[in-house]
Amino acid sequence: MSGPTATVESLGFSSTAQDVVALFPNAAARKTIVITGPSPTGIGGETAVGFALAGAHTLILLGRSSSSLQPVVERIKAANADTIVKIVEVDLSSLSSVRKALGKVEKVDVDVLVNNAGIMCAPFVLTEGMVESHFAVNFLSHFVLSNLLRPKTVVHVAVDMTAALVKLGDEARRAFGDDGTFGGGRTYDELLAYANGKLCLAYFGFELARRGRGVKSIVVHPGLIISGLMKHITPTIQASSFAKLSSSSADFKPESPKSFAQGAASTLRAALDGKVESGSFVKDCQVVVMEGKEERERKGREVWMIGEKFVGERFEGKW
Repeated sequence: MSGPTATVESLGFSSTAQDVVALFPNAAARKTIVITGPSPTGIGGETAVGFALAGAHTLILLGRSSSSLQPVVERIKAANADTIVKIVEVDLSSLSSVRKALGKVEKVDVDVLVNNAGIMCAPFVLTEGMVESHFAVNFLSHFVLSNLLRPKTVVHVAVDMTAALVKLGDEARRAFGDDGTFGGGRTYDELLAYANGKLCLAYFGFELARRGRGVKSIVVHPGLIISGLMKHITPTIQASSFAKLSSSSADFKPESPKSFAQGAASTLRAALDGKVESGSFVKDCQVVVMEGKEERERKGREVWMIGEKFVGERFEGKW
């Protein structure tokens, strides 16, 4: 999608980060934006470059190592030499590391936080806090970051809210257990762990919008991206995952893959377009009307309480 006739309504599956930025030039001007997982091998790095093209004043990149993010920094500077780039090293599986990283950025007024980082179908691991790693990285770290950074806008890069995945999420929650360990690994399943973490992030995003004061919270499905996120997916895991999703819903259809630039587009639309309302779900660059509001709110309240339980701290979601 490009050209003088391009409109928001014409954005769709194939739209790229550049297409979105072209519709909202300088929408990130004077803004400070924090992104988790801005890897050069995924959509996070592409999202950061998109913000630079949109005139971002400062980009704070939260990642495991400074050296691995240098290719992204170089692309940001090539896109906009005036954008200030800061790297804060963090291990999102560790809440102590998250809190240490917060000490380096929380004095800054953050306009946009993009909860982008995640792991997918990784082997069973308990974190230092004795909780399953997908839950810790994909949800719990972002629950803490959002509530303590208190940005004006939070974009949660989650998953598609299809009937198949939502149903799988219910199964995942039961397997996860009250102690967050999947029965010490006995009930562990790679897809269930991924679904649990990312759906918790999505429901948190909707709940933050419901109870939020002074914050806009938007949930995004970027699409299927062949990226570093998928490094743990073997043919066996892939076949098992498709079988589980197919059995969860007769309407399940595998998604067509997107490029990094296409995968970053929905996040940028959510963050740059001021007309996208808090509580929205954005997929293929468009706001999707969702059914099941009461069920979504119930799960959102549950996820919020679960987050507080594992963090050991109460949050109101108002700032």
